[in-house]
Amino acid sequence: QEIVTLRGLVPGEYVVNAHYYESKDKLPVDVSVAVVKVNPQAEIVFTGTQQIPTKGDERTLVRFSIDELGNVIDINTRPLTIVQRAGL
Repeated sequence: QEIVTLRGLVPGEYVVNAHYYESKDKLPVDVSVAVVKVNPQAEIVFTGTQQIPTKGDERTLVRFSIDELGNVIDINTRPLTIVQRAGL
């Protein structure tokens, strides 16, 4: 499980992706993530799990924005590819 901790809150959009790079057994991989805002107190703003089926696949686990006041807004799982594939 990956835990994303929000401390210094900088406005903007944040994307947490997972990429299935390699495995010996080639089985699907379950990936869990938790986003925790710790200022001014600990607050879980998102938890989720997704399955990544095969080597080379990428999944957006969570996307969210932080506004000018430090509020976490627009929490979603809309896909956004980050990994660049060479030679395609």
